[in-house]
Amino acid sequence: MAAGTQAPRPPAPAENGLISREIMQVNAVKSNTRIHALLASPTYNDISILIVSDPWWGPIGTAKHDTDDQHRLLGAPVNPLWRCFAPPIDTQNPASPPSCVVYVRKDRGIMAEIDPLSPATPFFFIMDIFINGFEFKIVPVYLHGPKHAEVAEALFQLPMIETPTLVCGDFNIQHPDFVDFPGAKVKSSTLGREFAGWLLDSDLHMLNDLHRPTREPRVQGHAPSIIDFTIANGALFSMDIISDWDSSFAHSLDSDHAAIFFTIHAPRVSERPANHFHFVIDPLMEDDWIAVFEHRALELGLKSTITCPQEVEELASGLLSACTWATEAVMESRPTQHKAPRAPWWNEDCSAACGRVVTAKEEGMDSTKSIKSSEISGEGTFLRSAQRSPEKGLSLENFPDFLTDRDEIRAQTSHLWYCIRKAKRTFFDEICSTARPDNIWSINQWYRGWKSYGLPTLRGPDGTLATTNLAKAELLHDTFFPYTLITPTGQSVEAMTQNTELPFPTISKGEIAANLASCSNKSAPGAHGSNYRVLRWAFAARGDLIEVLYNAMLSFEYHPVCLKNALIAPIPKPNKFDFASPKAYRPISLLETLSKLFEKIMAARFTALSGLHSLIPPEQFGGKDMTSCMDAGLSLIHDIEGAWAAKKQASITLLDISGYFNNIDHDLLVRCMQKMGYPAQVLGWLRSYLSNRTASFRINDEVGMAFGLQGRGIPQGSPLSPVFSSIFTAPMLMSLRARGVRMRAYIDDLCIFQQSGSQEGCIAGLLEGTCATLEALSDMGLSAERSKTERREYGQVAGVLLGPAPELQKSCVEDGHEGQVCLGRDENVGEQPSGLVGIPRAHARSSLNSKGHCKTLQTVQNIACRWASGSFRTAPTAVLEHTIAMPPISFRLRHQCTNYSAKLRHLPSSSEVCARLPHSFRTSVPKLATTARSSPINALAAYTSPNAEARVPYLLMPWEGVKLLDDRLAVSMPSCRGDAQKKAYALALQSRITDLAGKTGVATLYTDGSCYSQDGTRHTGWGWCLQLGSEEIDHAGGALGPNHTSYDAECCALAEGVARVARLAHQTPLYLLHIVSDNAGMLQGLLSSKPKGAPSSLDRAARDICDLASQHAQMDLLLSWCPAHHQVPGNERADAIAKAHTTTTPTPAFSVSTDRIRWEAKERLLAEWEVHWNTFKEKHPNSMGALALMNPPHLRLHPFHAAPGKHWKLHTQLRSP
Repeated sequence: MAAGTQAPRPPAPAENGLISREIMQVNAVKSNTRIHALLASPTYNDISILIVSDPWWGPIGTAKHDTDDQHRLLGAPVNPLWRCFAPPIDTQNPASPPSCVVYVRKDRGIMAEIDPLSPATPFFFIMDIFINGFEFKIVPVYLHGPKHAEVAEALFQLPMIETPTLVCGDFNIQHPDFVDFPGAKVKSSTLGREFAGWLLDSDLHMLNDLHRPTREPRVQGHAPSIIDFTIANGALFSMDIISDWDSSFAHSLDSDHAAIFFTIHAPRVSERPANHFHFVIDPLMEDDWIAVFEHRALELGLKSTITCPQEVEELASGLLSACTWATEAVMESRPTQHKAPRAPWWNEDCSAACGRVVTAKEEGMDSTKSIKSSEISGEGTFLRSAQRSPEKGLSLENFPDFLTDRDEIRAQTSHLWYCIRKAKRTFFDEICSTARPDNIWSINQWYRGWKSYGLPTLRGPDGTLATTNLAKAELLHDTFFPYTLITPTGQSVEAMTQNTELPFPTISKGEIAANLASCSNKSAPGAHGSNYRVLRWAFAARGDLIEVLYNAMLSFEYHPVCLKNALIAPIPKPNKFDFASPKAYRPISLLETLSKLFEKIMAARFTALSGLHSLIPPEQFGGKDMTSCMDAGLSLIHDIEGAWAAKKQASITLLDISGYFNNIDHDLLVRCMQKMGYPAQVLGWLRSYLSNRTASFRINDEVGMAFGLQGRGIPQGSPLSPVFSSIFTAPMLMSLRARGVRMRAYIDDLCIFQQSGSQEGCIAGLLEGTCATLEALSDMGLSAERSKTERREYGQVAGVLLGPAPELQKSCVEDGHEGQVCLGRDENVGEQPSGLVGIPRAHARSSLNSKGHCKTLQTVQNIACRWASGSFRTAPTAVLEHTIAMPPISFRLRHQCTNYSAKLRHLPSSSEVCARLPHSFRTSVPKLATTARSSPINALAAYTSPNAEARVPYLLMPWEGVKLLDDRLAVSMPSCRGDAQKKAYALALQSRITDLAGKTGVATLYTDGSCYSQDGTRHTGWGWCLQLGSEEIDHAGGALGPNHTSYDAECCALAEGVARVARLAHQTPLYLLHIVSDNAGMLQGLLSSKPKGAPSSLDRAARDICDLASQHAQMDLLLSWCPAHHQVPGNERADAIAKAHTTTTPTPAFSVSTDRIRWEAKERLLAEWEVHWNTFKEKHPNSMGALALMNPPHLRLHPFHAAPGKHWKLHTQLRSP
């Protein structure tokens, strides 16, 4: 039998030099579990290519979408050991799913790709297969449905003469000449005669054994038949390399079609490629790796003093070599083709159940092999057969034996399906049980499905085909990196004002460590294969070498050559179906992590300096911090609503810069940054970084020849690419703003806005703005992508909102250099005046003002509540929300809007969102602000106050921060559970404070805040006391008023106390500053470079501490958390001071704090939710949930619900209707 049960063995050439691969074809009858079993069971380990007719094709994931009609992702079952190929059609159309798919094993040395130039339908497509350098084609087929004859006719028209070709699948066609077994009932038909004629005329050869049916009857009166065929064309048949054709109903896992097996013996056309290996980085081997790395670094003589650029190169290459050496010496190596284990959820129960199905089917066939299938299709036919053939010994007494065999097969098949479902549920339950806040989004990736891509044959602009990996790399190089000698004028760059030189201090170990801590171990490594986990180990072992390297790169203005090569991986763009076009891919550069870490440090500095000094115009929303794509959308909707409020129409033109990242001119980029004020050493390093860069395409795991990048382009995948792209557009956006063009940009996507009292006025303004934009792009050596240019209209007629037009059918750009513009005609809206784009019917407003969107979101949340709690569909939603601590969506949305509004006072004053705030806000620009109530920016502003707390952006630069003090910083914040642990820690802390008090130059600062309500009035106070040695030398306190929180008070006390320490340090030498606080959140915020939700006073305290540390290099810092009210004298003293000042006259710096706004939003949510819950209880007093849930709802899961297993009976009643 073709399908064995032995363990997988590595492919080996046969004695005659041929390499044999086994192929299986089967009709899966739309069974998900059947395909999973075929892919995962060890029974089918010998199969290298699996051709599946009538596969299961259904929802495999969920895509986020703003409507309900396109959120399900469709696909076939997946297995990590197999690569799945489907027809190159719109596979997301549920009306015409693929009727056949092909699976190819990854570990068998088989290259496969879909032929994109051959016709493809849901019923058949053509694949190119390469085994041992030998190429042949496979045509999977499943002909069925009402268009059976039409589809068959299309198949018969395919040319199959020159290239060796296999045609395999379910044809649903019979012919009397193609059966030769007893009991066959085949009538001649027109389609059957055409099929026979096609075989004869096309020199096609049928490989089937005509004595063996491929389909067994399951309906009374039907007969077995041959409708599944394996066909070879003359070119393949003449080579005599197909053998061992066999069929088995047992191995099709109870399908009514037989599984077909055969072997192809591929001749050796080319040399067998060398096996490539990759190394598995095992975290448990960290100590061994570090030891080998340190030893190798000593052998190479890596030193921490550098005197010339050549030594910079030697140090960089030595670090890469030492990392590679240690990895190869310590870590386990595996062939690259073993990309993943078998399906992770498949277990021994599934394998045993699959084997029992095969055994039951084989035993059932043995017991009935002397009886025709048509004779046992029913009791009546069985009796008639017994009467006609008494010699067979048939009688009604033994008829149940035959039914028992069939029942056994069905029982075993049902048990296999049960085992698979159970294994899947167990596997994913374990994944969900490990959910944490830091990995919840990675778990969410399961809903999007899983795809694997092999780069298929590509088609060049002239129609030539690129079939080999080398040819594909050359075509992609010509597409993405075309070199035409061009010298952009850069007039907008020269028109920029020359800024003063910006500060750019040396890079410290603390800054390196902070950036390295945020790097993901899942980031793809470069050519040397060292990921960020390995780099962390290297930094822990010899961080001094990396610090010296990075600073030497700046001081010697040199970027090492070994860090300039990039592996380019072409990644398919979403929603692209013509994968033969190179434009359907995006080139992503895989760089060395040693270089990417340095680039990340530089990118953080460039971003902060650009924001602090407003070097990038506010019209650019990408490539910088504190702005996002959502801000661009909010400002655009605001302007449209403002135009409507003024009884005007609005229009936009959308442009996309063609090949933007690959066409950024290096000289212009350096000149632009020079105008911005970056120092000479940074510009010198930048020239070295951009010059003489090389890249290599990695196509289907094969790395091509390196090529040079000729003076243009920045690597996509580098942390520097976003900020460089935004810096490069800065002069263009400044020049367009001076010319009166209202522009928005998000990296390379441009939007020109125009409003006017008429559509003609909008068009005229857009024409002028588009011409100016095209000229500005040409000045920078760029151009617009013609196929992605469109215009959209937003009008308001008779109170009806009219919205964006569909994409234009023609390009908006006719000739960018001459500034000629042609507006396309939309052919979907009938006759239009002057041939211009018409206006469609409706425009969707922001969801902030739409009850319809809230209702949809609430429906989705109700489903999620039932899924999370495992409840019945009829269970009351209010009870489920209370049980799993999930408030109704309308309350949650108001809470989120309030939280977002608090950020409005934290953005830079030049932000496009801040400029459009109402007139009462300080940052409001009168010509941009509008009173339109439907503006989302106005709606958000209503949730906050113009006098709310504001934070100063960029108070700390990337090279500054308390955490970057490195060796001068010590932190004591243990995790104490229970009062006993807190008491023990408090005693240890008091002992430590006593020891430090006996030393010279030790200052201890205690801070605390107090907040309470009395007679309906909220009082908030802060206090601190400062001790030098064991004596208190100063203390202070104050009140903040009712619109602040204890967190605000604590941070205010810290800021005031640190300011007093700074004055003390100028009078008395200090060697240690010990800060003691009972607020762990404040201490954690102090250590964060960008504390989330922290008061502005915490930024001021961090700024003062950094200044204090820089002015007094001998002073260290110790941060200690203190358990509240555990009799620590200094903490009790600060608490008493804070309480004593709560009722004094408040002196706040602002009317309401950000933390207070968030607190009020939370309290309002809880109050509204409690009213909602009480209303439900009044309407349903006898509900089990109303009787059992006595406490009001809360945002945290109650301990009773956190462990439902302890109270499963009551939980079952709560989740019941």
